[in-house]
Amino acid sequence: IYLLMRLESMNLPNMTTIGGWADDLAAYRRFLDKFKVDWTSFPSDKLERPTYRYNAHLRVAARAGVMALSTAKRRMASVIAFYRWVARKDGGIIALEHKPWEESDRYVEYK
Repeated sequence: IYLLMRLESMNLPNMTTIGGWADDLAAYRRFLDKFKVDWTSFPSDKLERPTYRYNAHLRVAARAGVMALSTAKRRMASVIAFYRWVARKDGGIIALEHKPWEESDRYVEYK
C-alpha cells in the first residue's frame, strides 16, 4: 500500500525508482526475518529499536565491502520514509512508543 501511495503521488512515475524502493524494503524485511526483529517495537533502549539495529547492520555490511556506502544510505533512507508514512499523525497505521531515530539538521557551507 505504501509503494502504491508513493506511486500515485508522483507526477511522472518512474518504475525504476519504485522498484528500488521495493528492493530496499524487501532487504529490510529479510533483515527483520533473519534476526527475528519486530518492526513495530520501539523500546526505550535505542539499540533495541529496529531502525537502529538495521542501520548498524548496514554500516557493518558497507565497511566489510558487502555493499556500497551509497546503497546502505539509500536503504536506510527508504526505511525512514516508510516509517514516516506508517506512523504519520494524520492516519498512520501504527503508533510508536519511542522515536524510531533522532532527527538532526546538517548544514553544508558553500562558497
